[in-house]
Amino acid sequence: YTIEFMADGTFSMTTGCNNVGGKYSGKYVDITFSDMMSTRMMCPDMEVENTAQKVLPTVVAFGELANEGTYGFYDAGNNLVMTVARL
Repeated sequence: YTIEFMADGTFSMTTGCNNVGGKYSGKYVDITFSDMMSTRMMCPDMEVENTAQKVLPTVVAFGELANEGTYGFYDAGNNLVMTVARL
């Protein structure tokens, strides 16, 4: 899947079947996701869409990981809940 962050504070994630989007805000290492929405086509595997909609609202921080261009999203317990890599 791919996730794109726009300068206007919105994000869009393409999963190969459905799209997930919403708003993000933050500064420095803090980040939050809100107002999420998704298309609802029946896909052979809905795991990515379902997981993103459950995990992203729990994210409160992010940071670059050991591999340059790879970032981790963390929940309030400082647990790594999602990773993304720059294309």
